[in-house]
Amino acid sequence: MNALWADRLIMALKTAIAVVISLYIAIRCDLVQPAWAILGVLLVTVQPMMFTGATPPVGVMVRRGIARLIGTVVGALAGVMLIAMFGQQPMLFVVAAGAWLAFCTYCVMLLQDEPLSYTMMLCGYTATMVSLSAIGHDPTQVINYAIGRTEETGLGIVVGLLVNIVFLPKFGSDRLPGAITAFLKDAALQTRDVLDGRVGNDSLERYRALLERQRQMDQTQGMARFEHWRYRVYRQPLARFSSESLTLLSSIRDLESALERLRRQPGGDAPADQLAERLVARLEAWQSLDENGRLDEAALERIEPPERSGLAPPTQACLTLALSRLEDILNRLRHGQKLLATLHTGKAPRELPRRVRGTYLHLEHGVARFNAFRVFAGFVALGLFWVHSGWHSGYFAMMMMAVFCVLFAKAPNPHKIVFQFLIGTALSVPVAMFYSFILFPALNGFWLMAISLAVPVGLTALMLPYPALAASLPAVINLSMTLNLKRELVIAPEPLMNSSMASIVGTAAAVVVFMLFRQRPAAARLEDLFNGFWEEIARLGNPRDALPNLGRLEIRLHDRLGRMLALGDSEHRLRFATLLHGLGLGVWRLRRRRRALGERDARLEAFDAWLKRLTEELNDAEDLQGIDVARARKGATEAIDWARHFYHERVSGIEVAAELEMLSHLLSELGTRAPDDTHGGLAHAH
Repeated sequence: MNALWADRLIMALKTAIAVVISLYIAIRCDLVQPAWAILGVLLVTVQPMMFTGATPPVGVMVRRGIARLIGTVVGALAGVMLIAMFGQQPMLFVVAAGAWLAFCTYCVMLLQDEPLSYTMMLCGYTATMVSLSAIGHDPTQVINYAIGRTEETGLGIVVGLLVNIVFLPKFGSDRLPGAITAFLKDAALQTRDVLDGRVGNDSLERYRALLERQRQMDQTQGMARFEHWRYRVYRQPLARFSSESLTLLSSIRDLESALERLRRQPGGDAPADQLAERLVARLEAWQSLDENGRLDEAALERIEPPERSGLAPPTQACLTLALSRLEDILNRLRHGQKLLATLHTGKAPRELPRRVRGTYLHLEHGVARFNAFRVFAGFVALGLFWVHSGWHSGYFAMMMMAVFCVLFAKAPNPHKIVFQFLIGTALSVPVAMFYSFILFPALNGFWLMAISLAVPVGLTALMLPYPALAASLPAVINLSMTLNLKRELVIAPEPLMNSSMASIVGTAAAVVVFMLFRQRPAAARLEDLFNGFWEEIARLGNPRDALPNLGRLEIRLHDRLGRMLALGDSEHRLRFATLLHGLGLGVWRLRRRRRALGERDARLEAFDAWLKRLTEELNDAEDLQGIDVARARKGATEAIDWARHFYHERVSGIEVAAELEMLSHLLSELGTRAPDDTHGGLAHAH
């Protein structure tokens, strides 16, 4: 037996034990619906296995557990308010409950922080579950249903977490120092290869590998604060390094371009060779970095710039650009090393950044509004059928549709996932009949009943990592919801068949909603994201707009790039997105360098007007596929012309010329690599 199967068997055993314990407590305390305790265990401990393929780390379960508790409490209160205000008017209740569900779905789609998004998801469908359960049985008992839902969900969460923490816990935070160390080593190694001229045609693949390292580090630090107090105390430096790490990758790509331009200038080979001679060994020393932050002191020494006297101004500008990017790279490497040492010792150096960075992320309001509308439309339509048909179990169908519509709103193809759940729901009906009419009457006592339920739960934990067997989760969920676990010896075919049919109808309604109201394709969402990049660059190029904080800009660019790659990271899209990321940072650096030149100069005013016009023209391309190639190439030529104006200025002028050299290079790259419909449809149109 390999390690992965052993891990899954242990997880299945722990889940079965947690289900038995929570079920025993729920029945012993005579709670309203013991099945909700089983759901609390399943959705917090087992559901993450769909994405991890193995035992989920404790941090993931704690994060989901906290979010689920908060969401359940708020949702239960909302359910009570819905019944209190609209319990006597069925149609008003359907509209009000649909509006609440739509609002929560809107927040789920808009919020990118997973705990907050998961909390709003629970707020949405818990309110409908509580209120609809009260309507289906006795609206005057809505407070009891709200309390019962909160108690039993909390019971399942607490028991599930305790079992997974006490018995063979798996901590994801253990991988965080290793993830940071591996990223820093790879970044230093790639920087060394760039300096040493070893980068060949595989530069994009190496960049992609570094980006994957960065993603792993980002995901790991997101759960680490729920597992260890040090990661909670230093979550701001961790989050800041996560956003800075993407800028480090951009600086490596800029350094490669800067060194190429430097070597093409007269006399540029000598300073480039000097940089390589002084820094290659120092960057190789970063391979000795360990997970405790220990590193050879020689690797932390500052850059000794080559002699600039006698170099032509264009050569000085390219050298200044290379030195600037090297300084950025080494500063971020040092930041990562200090962060590792802090996580090991618990003692943070004074220079380690701790301040909270304000964030303004790219919010896809259109996508959020569309999802809110389709949930509202589907819920109200099914509610009309329920009210006018007089079907008593219709409330359960609405409950199931509400849960699935919110739960899978973020999925790329939600109708396919919900269709799998429909299959699982249908398969659960004969199993529920077997349990209710054959197995339960033959059993004597609670423990035999609990063990019989633990068997399908354990099998679900084993099968869930396989996509083809994902229907096992809805099957066991529907099984626990349709069985009468408080009177296990009573044979009641009619309620079982009604609830089973309602489950199938509600799940099928969710499939129909997702198929009728299709999400915007990835190409259209990418168009909006790219337009957000262009608008950001236009704001950065306007001298009348305040220059944003670099950290906030990094977070915004990081967010957009991450969303682009989540929608599909083909080679062409990756190259184009990273070029835009570098262009945004390049315009910011150019504006910052420009400040040192003063304000009262007609030539500088003309330069400001040119930069504003350039960024606005790039943003105003209409009815074109991708970037306007002619404008990009024209802007690249103009940037070089402006760089020549600053070659003979003081040092700050050379720095501006250096950034103009990089801007020219990026615009030239955009002019030759603009996307079109054959590469994913990255249209830039307003």
